[in-house]
Amino acid sequence: METVVRPWLGPHHVYGLFNIPEKFVETKGYTLTISARGVLYYCARVGKSLRQSRRVVSVQPGIYLVEQYLPTRVTLWFLINGLLGDLRRPENWGIAFSD
Repeated sequence: METVVRPWLGPHHVYGLFNIPEKFVETKGYTLTISARGVLYYCARVGKSLRQSRRVVSVQPGIYLVEQYLPTRVTLWFLINGLLGDLRRPENWGIAFSD
């Protein structure tokens, strides 16, 4: 997992890059979460599979790389509240799958 946080470059410059096993690429829904200091700050449910909602690239057999963008308004909230450093830490991002 890697994060890219460059909000000064405009929209779509804050995102997480996730390595996803093949078995989850077609799962019908997923949730993106961002936590910092033990507190959940952002949770977005997507009711589509990764293949339907995002560009999915195979990086090695059975593993896919997926970009998950963070809305600009959410990025600004992290910035205003002094949590931009927490947003840069990959361990604070999570993605969960469910049918």
